[in-house]
Amino acid sequence: MNALAQSGSYAREAYSHIGFTTESLKSLFTGTLSPRPGSPSLFRDFKANGYRIGVFSGQAESYGGIADIAGSRETADVFVDAERLKSERAFSFGTTGSLLLDGRKVLGAFDRAFGSAEGWRRPTFAYFNFQEAHFPYAHPDMPRLLPGKPIPRGEISPANKAWVAQTYWNAVAYDDWLVGQLVARLKRLGVWDDTLLLVTADHGESLFDDDFLGHGHVINRQQTQIPLILSRPGIAIAQPIGLADYRSLILRSLGARVPERRGPVFQHVSALGAPAAIGLVGPGPLWTTFQLETEEVAFSESGRRVRYGDLKPGSAEKARADAVIDEWNRQRWLAR
Repeated sequence: MNALAQSGSYAREAYSHIGFTTESLKSLFTGTLSPRPGSPSLFRDFKANGYRIGVFSGQAESYGGIADIAGSRETADVFVDAERLKSERAFSFGTTGSLLLDGRKVLGAFDRAFGSAEGWRRPTFAYFNFQEAHFPYAHPDMPRLLPGKPIPRGEISPANKAWVAQTYWNAVAYDDWLVGQLVARLKRLGVWDDTLLLVTADHGESLFDDDFLGHGHVINRQQTQIPLILSRPGIAIAQPIGLADYRSLILRSLGARVPERRGPVFQHVSALGAPAAIGLVGPGPLWTTFQLETEEVAFSESGRRVRYGDLKPGSAEKARADAVIDEWNRQRWLAR
């Protein structure tokens, strides 16, 4: 991924709007925080323009209604996910949200479906979802690319924070290797020079940072900052950028005339209509967050926390807090 960033384009300040997979992927594909079934989406955009579409996912894309909202199943010429290949799952868990396919099996599905150079005469949009960096950060088929053995699931605890992190970064290294394997395949097919590859994530992960493990708990860098790498150089990216901005970024990069959003990225914890917290992250990064239950506003650069009612009228802090609330109101209106 570092090699792709060095030869292509990247954004250091890219963020998810919420720390959950389902809502993040819906935002990525539709360009909005609260899409409905049938909403415009990248899958529908490419289908309307004659593209061949392939979905190759290590998770169940029906989970949380992702496929229905994004239109991936309805538009795909080839649709392979962890539910379709349930018998090959990495763990014995059978619930939809727990299904996971090893990334090499995801690439194997790609080889079977799109491994012929002849098929690439048609414009192609392929979506890959590699799941290795999800809890418990290791599975029986995962190779060890970094030193040390993976932490057993039953020993994951704050006391073993360093071991958890070591296991997690091996999973990330494996995902990095899988991206490299995909690039090698595209080069062998002779289509790499005509390809725009975008590498990103749905959210971040706390590894017992601030006593949290996982994602979706709080608005902070660990749980919301994500990579954004494009294989093509010279692509202008307004920063900070949120997942809901990706659809327009991709379409602009391919020649479409679509507007570009500029300004802070809105974030929230839990449902947009009744969140536990809301926030904006601006350049820097600079966070302003508002806890709805306590009415407490926090400013990342100073660490200062103050009740909204105690903010001085006309102050810069009051203006920042009001900007968070105004954007929340705007997003709720859009969701209607």
